[in-house]
Amino acid sequence: MRIGRKRVMGSLNPKHINSNLRHTSFKRGMVVRQKKRGMVVWGTILEKSHHIYIVELGCKNTRVILPFKNCQDRTFVEGEPSWFIIRDAAEKSDGILKSEAHKF
Repeated sequence: MRIGRKRVMGSLNPKHINSNLRHTSFKRGMVVRQKKRGMVVWGTILEKSHHIYIVELGCKNTRVILPFKNCQDRTFVEGEPSWFIIRDAAEKSDGILKSEAHKF
């Protein structure tokens, strides 16, 4: 007799981890699963610009900006995963949410 097995799979891909969130989950003051503004989310550095990083959270219509000044003198490379704190969020006229994050 064979006992049933359970398989657990892990992922570092933000699209797998944050797939249950929508871009409206990050609006200022909105409660998401008992978390408020300043929530901690898993993301990946998508690209590096002159003074900012663009962070991918795996949520459709969401762009997160991480200014260099919020990186605590740390540099990142594209594709590097990390935890981020969402500090502010604002929905633009095109329906895309633009957020500012801090690295901790």
